[in-house]
Amino acid sequence: MKLMDNTSSIRVLQIIDQLGGGGAERVVVDIATHLPTRYKSLVCATRERGNFSYTDSLKAHAVPYVRIGRRSRYDLFGLIRLRRLIASYAPHIVHTHKDGSNLWGRLLRCTVKIPI
Repeated sequence: MKLMDNTSSIRVLQIIDQLGGGGAERVVVDIATHLPTRYKSLVCATRERGNFSYTDSLKAHAVPYVRIGRRSRYDLFGLIRLRRLIASYAPHIVHTHKDGSNLWGRLLRCTVKIPI
């Protein structure tokens, strides 16, 4: 069974708490900027505040990113904004990183049919 045509883009959404200068953040940027061209990445930082030092690397590689603006792990409105982002981007793959974003990814897994 063939899941996708080889000419189709595979949309990847990576969700992380923030895009500061840490190791997990570097991994997200490296993955997003070094995927083969058939993959289209979108990086989502869920936190409202924080260091966003890796956004320049994303801009240099024309990888879009968004900020959800969650205030805590349990920010219901932030969760709704992330759910809307997932619905509008319709990713084939959602890859979560770090505690808060992992929790959100698991919660949203119940409402979307996307591998997380």
